[in-house]
Amino acid sequence: QRHLKQHPWLFGSEYSELLERRTWTRDDNLDFMLRRSADGYLEIIEIKTPFKEPLMRHESSHDSFYASSKLSQVIGQVLRYIDEVERNRNSIIASDKLDPFKIRAKIIIGRDQPESGQAALRSYNAHLNRIEVLTFDQLLRIGKRTIDIFESVAEEGRATNSSEWDDDIPY
Repeated sequence: QRHLKQHPWLFGSEYSELLERRTWTRDDNLDFMLRRSADGYLEIIEIKTPFKEPLMRHESSHDSFYASSKLSQVIGQVLRYIDEVERNRNSIIASDKLDPFKIRAKIIIGRDQPESGQAALRSYNAHLNRIEVLTFDQLLRIGKRTIDIFESVAEEGRATNSSEWDDDIPY
C-alpha cells in the first residue's frame, strides 16, 4: 500500500490524481481515492493482499464458479463504502468541492489463477455494477504497460530530436 501511494502511476493513465485524504465518511478509512483522467470523477481503490488461494471457486455439480469467501467479504466492505460516500455526497461537494456522483470502486486482491479462474473472474466483473476486481498480477501488467508506453515515447522523442538536430546543423 505504501508503494502504491508513492507510485500511483501503477494504476495506469486512467487516473490523473491520488487524493491525500483517506477519510470521506464517519468511521471509514479508505485505502485510496483517485480522480479519473477521463471525467474527473472519483474512484475508490481498496487494496487487500496478494494471496494465492483462488478468488473464484469451482462448484462441480453445476459446473459454475462463485466468489471465494475472501472476495465476498471485500465486496461487502466496498459496497458499504460506496453507500456511505453516496449518502454523504452533498457534504463532500460542499466541503471539498469534489463530486462522488455514482462513485465506482476497484479492488486489488489475490493473484492470477489458471485460465478457467481468470475467465470466471472476467465474467464475475462483467456482472458487477460499479465495482471491478483486479489481481496484483493484473495491476503489475498495467504498470509495466504504462512504463512501456512512456519508454516508447521517450525513444521516439530522442530519435526525432537527434534527426532534427542533424538537420539544423549547417554544413
